[in-house]
Amino acid sequence: MSHLLQPEGLVGRKSAEFKRLVDALPYGGFTGAIILAEVGDEAAADLACAQLVSSASKCGAIVLGFDTETRPVFKRGQPQNPICLVQLASGSVAGLFRLYPGLPLPKALRLLLEDDSVLKVGQDALKETVQMAALWEMMPRGILDAHHFVAAAGSRCGGVAGMGAAFLGLRIAKSQSTTNWEAPQLSEAQMRYAATDAWVCREAYRCSEAARLERCYADRPQLFLSREVRELNAVKATLYELVRQVEASCKASSKRHTCL
Repeated sequence: MSHLLQPEGLVGRKSAEFKRLVDALPYGGFTGAIILAEVGDEAAADLACAQLVSSASKCGAIVLGFDTETRPVFKRGQPQNPICLVQLASGSVAGLFRLYPGLPLPKALRLLLEDDSVLKVGQDALKETVQMAALWEMMPRGILDAHHFVAAAGSRCGGVAGMGAAFLGLRIAKSQSTTNWEAPQLSEAQMRYAATDAWVCREAYRCSEAARLERCYADRPQLFLSREVRELNAVKATLYELVRQVEASCKASSKRHTCL
């Protein structure tokens, strides 16, 4: 829905305006328990998945933040490395699952990712699930790409750092993003960073609910589109969906006539 944004639109994470707006916010991140499941550690994966579902269930519908990491590439044109870490987070527990292509996913993780009754919210989540499908011949379900509710809420900031700023009022440190995620042992800073990325997605989604969103608008109006533009975009979105449905109906009708 980003095509609906008006000239006051998105603020890029590397822009001077974003830096100015975010620098005034306090640093924050995930402070809960982190359970690390190394490659092949089914017991740790079982524990992490059980704790994630149990802790998220206390808030009603089960919603988890979702993210992945890959070892960074620094040369232009070099292909992206495969996913080596999956992060899931509730409000109080984060599960970090280290993976290796060619080795099976932990059984508990596969079941949780394929459970469509558990909503998994992540930045670029759809792209990451396609990558997982190619690597492990499975398709995560119950996936929501954060882009949809970020755009619907009228946020001017994209990405995890942007969601942290607009929805949570927090400055999210990103210094660990280019570290080696395939290192033999992850540092405490890496684990906290990975957990925070997943946690931010979940908490931002929860803040996109109408009552909480009004508080975000009031507290950080400069990080959101104006109310007038948000209302205009809502009308445009409705019309866009109607046009899409009419076009689909016309195509279906045309196919039926062709068959006759």
